[in-house]
Amino acid sequence: MATRSMTETPFTVDVQRRGDCAIVALGGSCTMNESDRLTQCMVKLAGEGVRLIVVDMSKLDFIESTGLGAIIAGHLRVRRHQGEVRLVSPMPAIYHLLELTRLTQLFTIYKSAEEACR
Repeated sequence: MATRSMTETPFTVDVQRRGDCAIVALGGSCTMNESDRLTQCMVKLAGEGVRLIVVDMSKLDFIESTGLGAIIAGHLRVRRHQGEVRLVSPMPAIYHLLELTRLTQLFTIYKSAEEACR
């Protein structure tokens, strides 16, 4: 699991639309207490018919399994509509977690949101 710092950074979720792509920029620490916000965001976007959800993890310091579950829930919802979730720039500890959980086999990881939205 990604290493948590002694002082948690507040969790942020910011959504931007770029054409058919929705960029969900995450920041701070996604703990069990905060993961519901991410789940609601992902499910809402999928329910609106967004086919490409890009999760920008470049400013995400920490994520628990419930946060990963929120991303997977979004993936399952958009997949029903032939959509896709793509990940962007996870920090090394989070990338390692994605590898350990084999999520790097499920999600394509991009260097930038612009590249992922293409």
